[in-house]
Amino acid sequence: MKKLKVLGLLLIFFSITLHGQYSVYVTQNKHFADFNVNISDNVIMEDIGVEISKNVILEDFTVSFTPIKSKADVIISNRKYSDFEVNIQRMFADIDIEASENVIMEDIGIEIVNNAYRADYLIYNETDTCTTEILVCSLLPIINKYLEDDKKIKELPEF
Repeated sequence: MKKLKVLGLLLIFFSITLHGQYSVYVTQNKHFADFNVNISDNVIMEDIGVEISKNVILEDFTVSFTPIKSKADVIISNRKYSDFEVNIQRMFADIDIEASENVIMEDIGIEIVNNAYRADYLIYNETDTCTTEILVCSLLPIINKYLEDDKKIKELPEF
């Protein structure tokens, strides 16, 4: 009986502490990626508008960076063999995204917070740089969860 209680407590502990994590590799102008995105701050006729900054008034979710890889929900990877690969290109993209601090008609609002305890999702960055475009591309599976049904991207994996 005592073993069952210990096993039950361990099961509860692990179900609370475990979370989904995925890694994404973001490239530019490369062929054969999982998903191709045209993203910038001045896309005309965008499919999705993403407002992302430290001062979003009506955010859908918040993100923060963490130095601890095991705590991250999203890993921006420098390795080609990641769970998901996104290619940023200007022509023949699967989706067009306008992403900046001041998108007028945004579909998604993402606030970047400094406090990891306030963030809905934690990001670990293995690369040397992290632009707005790379950040939004790495968050595409999460963004897809918050989109209205008619805007959801069916080709994106769910993590």
